[in-house]
Amino acid sequence: MPLFIYNNSQIQYHLFGKGNILVVAFHGYGKDAQSFKIWENKLDSATFLSISLFEHGESKWNESRKFSKDDFINIISELIRFLGLQKKPIVPLGYSIGARYAIALSIFFPQNILGCIVLAPDGFSTVDMVRLSSKISFLKRIIIRYPGIVLHALTLGYYFNLFSRSAMNFFKSKFDTEAKRIMLFNVWKHADAISVKRLVVADFFNSHKLPFFCVIGIHDEIIHPGKLYSIKKQIKNMQVIEVDEGHSLVNNNMANRINGILLQLNSNFFVSSK
Repeated sequence: MPLFIYNNSQIQYHLFGKGNILVVAFHGYGKDAQSFKIWENKLDSATFLSISLFEHGESKWNESRKFSKDDFINIISELIRFLGLQKKPIVPLGYSIGARYAIALSIFFPQNILGCIVLAPDGFSTVDMVRLSSKISFLKRIIIRYPGIVLHALTLGYYFNLFSRSAMNFFKSKFDTEAKRIMLFNVWKHADAISVKRLVVADFFNSHKLPFFCVIGIHDEIIHPGKLYSIKKQIKNMQVIEVDEGHSLVNNNMANRINGILLQLNSNFFVSSK
């Protein structure tokens, strides 16, 4: 996959399709831009630009400073200009932790956004491990140096029904080695730099009247569907779409569903632009 150079850093991306809408897509934890290649030749209405997050694929943050919201804005806008796609309306799409980036892109580029699509979204919590671990240094030391404490806490959380066995096993699998723990912390740190509080998200989508599609698997044991309905009370244009799936929603079955949403947004765009 090609690389885009930003100062001393590099961003890996994958581009396919020639549709009217530009979908800017962000993958889930441990994946990369190729995750969405499964939808190639299946989304006729879109030009699809998927981006590997830092710490994933070949994307590397090599600056001496911390990654920031301004860096995120500059990277996306410069990459879109570099590819000659700046005239296309944008639909951000994010899966799992990538939903944080899709939501942020919507808010930071409001003049170009047709709507937003998130799949099994991780990114609505007002206070969460992402924000805490990236800001409190002693938590970083615990996560990296003393994984046994965190693993014990995860087991207790499962015992007291704070989360499912699948969620517990998912997080435990990220603590096997020190390299994995460092990666986890760095991914959280980058995500925190662009994360937006829930009330800001609700205010943005309500004031701009933008369509907001949240697709969730009814068998998802990591992101519980019930959480989205409490958020839906705050966001008027939010649509919760339940599908007969688990947490993994970037698959062949979802191609028709995503294509239908994009066709709807494409139709809305041409009606409003007349």
